[in-house]
Amino acid sequence: MEWERLAMRYAVPLVDLDAAWRTPAGSALVEATLDDQEHDDADVVTVHGKDAIVLRGPGPRVAAIVAAFVAAVAVAPSAPTVRVFANDGAGWYRVTVAPAAVELPEEQPVFEDDEAEEVLAHA
Repeated sequence: MEWERLAMRYAVPLVDLDAAWRTPAGSALVEATLDDQEHDDADVVTVHGKDAIVLRGPGPRVAAIVAAFVAAVAVAPSAPTVRVFANDGAGWYRVTVAPAAVELPEEQPVFEDDEAEEVLAHA
């Protein structure tokens, strides 16, 4: 299943990714950020005078990465600040609120086996 791409473009300065890479939680986010990038095809833009990599991949994944970087500042103030910028076609601006979560499909999965459903409900 192919997810929709976000209409908004998001970018993270390379200098911020480098600082985050040096922390345990930050390195996991940096790896997730770069996972969908291909070395030769990485889209690097200049945002407020800094080189920044444009986040690519399925919309929900990009939204989750943006949300994680935005939340990291609130959760761990001592962690390196990773700025995320967005561009909706009117120019780059700093993101301070995570993008809206992707809505779940209206049809929820059902279980035919009542015992299996109960086990999962208590997991």
